[in-house]
Amino acid sequence: MKTLADLKRHIKAGTELTLIESTKPHKYLNVRRVITRAQSNSYAMKPVEDQSAAECWGDYHKAAQYKFYAEHPNRFTVTPWEGNSMTYEIH
Repeated sequence: MKTLADLKRHIKAGTELTLIESTKPHKYLNVRRVITRAQSNSYAMKPVEDQSAAECWGDYHKAAQYKFYAEHPNRFTVTPWEGNSMTYEIH
């Protein structure tokens, strides 16, 4: 993946991803989650191991807030606001 458009093409129901790094404490750090719904502006996900859990929604941010890695094509970092960044890996 090289762009936000590429990311949106990858994010669809059934896709699994893991939050592998966060600058702030996060209860889903290193927990594999599955996309349950995908829309043009956001997506819903829940833990793979606990399908009874409530869905958690993630919004797409501006393209400038994403960083994609050539050496890890399934990894991206989003920085929705200063001082908070999260790195995800798509499986």
